[in-house]
Amino acid sequence: MQYRAYRPYLSGVFFAFQLLKGEYNPLPTCESKELEYKIARWICLGNDLISAVKELQSNDCHNEVILMALHSGANLLTVKNYLESEQERLGREINRLSLELSTQAPACHQWLE
Repeated sequence: MQYRAYRPYLSGVFFAFQLLKGEYNPLPTCESKELEYKIARWICLGNDLISAVKELQSNDCHNEVILMALHSGANLLTVKNYLESEQERLGREINRLSLELSTQAPACHQWLE
């Protein structure tokens, strides 16, 4: 789904990462792009899960829950439950990857936190 691919870039999450990188100045060797993408996905998905009903009521279809329901033919609750499970899985992946990166590159610990 194109919405899913572009959502993190349009949300401002990556811009926030750039601002934080200026403050925390991670080392160039901190390879955290995969982690950053997963965190951005987690944030955007959480926003869409929380705002789905409000956006549906205002006829705003810029929401993954709504778009997935429309394209799959499934009801909103089914899609919401599925995406909540995906967000939980992403949370576990973020924790695992963060611990892994902290172990591999202790100098990156402050940025990863």
